[in-house]
Amino acid sequence: MKNLLLPLIIALGLVTFAQAGDVTVYDYQSGQFYDYDVQQYGNSISIYDYQRGTFTDGTTTGDSTTYYDYGTGSFYEMDRTGPNSYTGYDYGTGTLQDYNVNPDGSVDVFDYGTGSFSTYDVE
Repeated sequence: MKNLLLPLIIALGLVTFAQAGDVTVYDYQSGQFYDYDVQQYGNSISIYDYQRGTFTDGTTTGDSTTYYDYGTGSFYEMDRTGPNSYTGYDYGTGTLQDYNVNPDGSVDVFDYGTGSFSTYDVE
């Protein structure tokens, strides 16, 4: 999965479950853990990716959040499409993803660019 998508999954976990501080994401497909520091300030979110050593910042307006990934230099937009569902568009790659946040904290992702389905656990 692209590096930019993992911080966005963290952000979904933060928004849905009011998590902040050190957050770990478990990727069921690869069996790997990814660590982040997540801070939310009003309608802004800042995510530090320990593996990449870079930040992703986002700003929310209504049901839409725009992110900028300093590591890749690309923008990403995520729109809430339901109580626990989102659609994201990666302007850097031109790909679309659908997200569903489950009650147990896991996030299901369908990536239209690759045609793949993935599940992540936000802890």
